[in-house]
Amino acid sequence: MKLFQQSYFILVLYSSNKETVDKTQMEIQKQYVEEKNGMSSVLKIIGWITIILGFIVGGYVAYNSDEDMWFFIIAALSLIQGILFIAFGEVIRLLQGIKDKLK
Repeated sequence: MKLFQQSYFILVLYSSNKETVDKTQMEIQKQYVEEKNGMSSVLKIIGWITIILGFIVGGYVAYNSDEDMWFFIIAALSLIQGILFIAFGEVIRLLQGIKDKLK
């Protein structure tokens, strides 16, 4: 956060146009939020891996068993679980953005 404050201070000193300062401040703040939030990225990656592996495992189980219903059960459950991981990752990203805006 200290780097952001120093960058903003330098921009205020060297810029006479307030719109340029505000736009640049928003760009710096956006980059800061995206770089800082690693947990949401990890949760989203886990969600996508869960979905992909669920379809692969469901296909494998359905291929080796007599009933095709196993594919739909495993694929549906992994899809729901993967979507929940992705959603939690997005919630964490949004909450981090709100926290950073309040500072």
